[in-house]
Amino acid sequence: MGLQCRVVGEFVEGTAGNHSPERLCIHNCVNEYSHNKWIESTLVMNYTVDELARAADTMTTTVRMYQNKGVLHAPAKKGRVGIYDDSHLDRIRLITELQRRGHSLAGIADLLDSYERGESLTDLLGLSALR
Repeated sequence: MGLQCRVVGEFVEGTAGNHSPERLCIHNCVNEYSHNKWIESTLVMNYTVDELARAADTMTTTVRMYQNKGVLHAPAKKGRVGIYDDSHLDRIRLITELQRRGHSLAGIADLLDSYERGESLTDLLGLSALR
C-alpha cells in the first residue's frame, strides 16, 4: 500500500515517525519546505487488488466478481498491475452495506447506474410513469 502525492506525483511507502499515511509526504519533494515541515497536500491511497480486498475486509475474488458484474469500475493500470484507489474502497463498502440490507448485486448495479446518470429515485422506481 502506498500514497501518491498529487502535488508532485511521488510515490510514498509506509509511514514516518508519528505521521499517519494520510499525512505522509516526502519532506524534500518540494524545495520550498524545510526538513522539519510536512507538506499538507491531497494524497490518494493506492492499492493492489490484494491490498484493496484486505482494506475492505473481503476477498480478492469478490473484488474481481464486482468488476465482472459491473458494480465496481476498473482500476488504473501501471504496467500489468491494476492500481485501485479510495473510490474503489468506498464503492466496495457501499456494495457490502447494500447487500447487508438485502439488495442483490443486480439491484445494486441498477441503483448505482441510475445514480451515476443523475436519475431521481422516482425515475429509478418507475413512479414517473404512474402520474
